[in-house]
Amino acid sequence: MFNLFTSNAFEVAPAIQTINDILFPCVLFGMIFMFLCVIFFDSSSVLSDEENVVAQSTEILAEAIETIVPEDYLEQQLASMVAVMEQYSQPKVEAKVDLFDVEPEIKKLRTFGARSLKAYCKEHKIKGYSTAANAGVESLAKFMLAQQVKACDVQSFRSKFVA
Repeated sequence: MFNLFTSNAFEVAPAIQTINDILFPCVLFGMIFMFLCVIFFDSSSVLSDEENVVAQSTEILAEAIETIVPEDYLEQQLASMVAVMEQYSQPKVEAKVDLFDVEPEIKKLRTFGARSLKAYCKEHKIKGYSTAANAGVESLAKFMLAQQVKACDVQSFRSKFVA
């Protein structure tokens, strides 16, 4: 019935084949199962230690948050953070534009002459003044007024070169 040995060297007996077919998967499963148990059970103790540390640090953090008084909160922050917080908490102030009468200001600018107005625009690198200068002193004065340049600015500019 069970023929454990065969006469052929290259042939495996059917009884040994049956034992190998049953034992090999069982042994392989057992070895893999033990290997996985070692990995998961050994690292689970490490994870529990890490979980304990996280739980303790969470408790300490919760206690620290409870002890912070709102007035002291800004004092505990870094100076740069406070500066940024103050920067965004203050309302934005729009730039103020000085109001003035247009006609008298144009007359004052025209009195300086085209050469002084061109020199001022060239020195302060105001773009587009040459087009207005080609149209005349009146349009150059209006152009400079549109650029928020007043007669007192041109006067202080001329006084630097005269003195």
